Amino acid sequence: MERAKPALLLICDILFINFSLIIAVALWYAGFLFGEIREVQPIPESSWFWLLWAGIAASAVHTLVFAGFRLYSHLWRFAGIDELLKIFAATIISMIILFILDLLIIGNIAPMPRRVFVAAWFFLFFLSTVSRLGERILRRLAVTIGYLVSSKVGIKRVMVIGAGQTGIDLIRSMQNKPGRDKMPVLIVDDDPAKNNSHIMGIRIMGDITNIPYLAKAYAIDEITIAKPDADNAELKSILEFCTQTDCRLTILPPISEVAGVETGIRDVSISDLLYREEVKLDTEGIEAYIEGACVLVTGGGGTIGSELCRQLLNYKPGCILIIDIYENNAFDLVQELSEKNDARILFRVASIRDRARMNELFEEFKPDVVFHAAAHKHVSTMEDSPAEAIKNNVFGTLNVIKAAIANDCGRFVLISSDKAVNPTNIYGASKRAAEIVMQREAARGTGKTLLSAVRFGNVLGAAGSIIPKLKRQISQGGPVTIYNKKAERFFMTISEACQLVLQAGGLATKETSGHIFILDMGEPVNIDDLVHKLIRLSGLRPGEDIEVIYSEFLPGEKLKEELVLAEEQKSLKLTHYNKILEAVPLTRNYADFDAHMDRLRTFSERDPKRISQAFKDMNLNYEA
Repeated sequence: MERAKPALLLICDILFINFSLIIAVALWYAGFLFGEIREVQPIPESSWFWLLWAGIAASAVHTLVFAGFRLYSHLWRFAGIDELLKIFAATIISMIILFILDLLIIGNIAPMPRRVFVAAWFFLFFLSTVSRLGERILRRLAVTIGYLVSSKVGIKRVMVIGAGQTGIDLIRSMQNKPGRDKMPVLIVDDDPAKNNSHIMGIRIMGDITNIPYLAKAYAIDEITIAKPDADNAELKSILEFCTQTDCRLTILPPISEVAGVETGIRDVSISDLLYREEVKLDTEGIEAYIEGACVLVTGGGGTIGSELCRQLLNYKPGCILIIDIYENNAFDLVQELSEKNDARILFRVASIRDRARMNELFEEFKPDVVFHAAAHKHVSTMEDSPAEAIKNNVFGTLNVIKAAIANDCGRFVLISSDKAVNPTNIYGASKRAAEIVMQREAARGTGKTLLSAVRFGNVLGAAGSIIPKLKRQISQGGPVTIYNKKAERFFMTISEACQLVLQAGGLATKETSGHIFILDMGEPVNIDDLVHKLIRLSGLRPGEDIEVIYSEFLPGEKLKEELVLAEEQKSLKLTHYNKILEAVPLTRNYADFDAHMDRLRTFSERDPKRISQAFKDMNLNYEA
């Protein structure tokens, strides 16, 4: 039982105080307390009477004092030094009171020397401590023995990073867990004052720079980061050393995200390795154009679209209209959102390639805001099916823009991609063409509708992202295939990307309609380095447990992605949000662009092999 029954403890305490007095008196008459008696003598009858009355008095005093110290209401399984000190103080006080009673009353029956009370206190303290802390003592002994045998019985040896309260709670949880499969072996903390000290029997050794050495020296199986208040810089530093080991890595996220200590532990994820600063949103700016509005999201069942819908609910839209050609994901999303919110959530099956269907939906629902996330995104697939990329990503976008303008929609936001910058593949070229389509319509004048695009790089877990492929190959035991040791990509979490899209969506004005807002993706990530870290996150060794193979680039792939065109750099400026940049449209002859669009439409319908050349002729900086 987690909480010992108070009645059982009370009975034990009465037995303990009487037993202690009897043993102390017996030792006195046996000559072991170094008083006047030097040889064994029988206990006289008067002393037995003294024991009777002293036992009655001591039982009452002792239990009252223990009750006053609340020693009948503790969870003794989790007792520590504070409870030990309480037992120490309570037994001394109860014995002092008994000694005073003996001087005033009980001593008239048979005088007892002070040595008897000291001896009785010793036995009482010992028995009271063992009865309450015995389980803890046995557990600690088991932990100590366990260190010696853990590797032989399959118990994982754990290094805990952080000697704060969270680390202490984690260690206590591991040590007290029945049938535990993990054992804390050592603690690492950067506070030099804590070095070589112990917490619950676990030694604190060195700082984070020692992690690789300590992990090897102590045969560590798993490293748990127990620093929920660590900022990104500190977490980055810790993970840099942790990923040099072959240990599985786990982390305790911020306390606000978890319900308990050990239950909150999760594997270190790829998003932790990105070290992204928390996005600080201007929620009032987002609410200003979302609250009460009808918001239409194309491609709402996809990765970006579905996350946009989830986050839109935070800003009290009047309704959310999800449009997608694939019904399963969108249907599930509607069920999910409807369970969490009372907002009006609607879903219509529709293709953005169908202009009549777009006009029909816009006329029926009159959306105030459109987030256009629908697109074909897989680079290699679009290389094989270029006509589909044109019909969907270019002319499908045009259909949605036209419908928005015709129905006086307030805002249209195109979700673009870093692959639109100096594209080397059909997908990237189609997204760049879509950006220019949006800018051409803005230049023509759109009445009430404000047009803009938001451009950013890879989103973790999104369709077409390299990360799901890498994780799948690792989970299958390899080999992991990457294209080049020097290949780099920009990465951002889905949540961060969508938050910034919502923020950027409200930036367009009459003066800036047609502008492209570019999200700050931070530094590009080396894919080879990322793969090695991902393998180590799984507790495996690159090149030994998992083979890494370097292959040729797939058609259309680039060594490094870019976010801004060289021509855009000249007018690029920072908005009043520090993670959002603004690029103005480049000077362009839209009459020539329209002519190229006509040829592109013709080729997509009749001669797909000429699409690549058509893109080259459109001044998109496209190089196949």
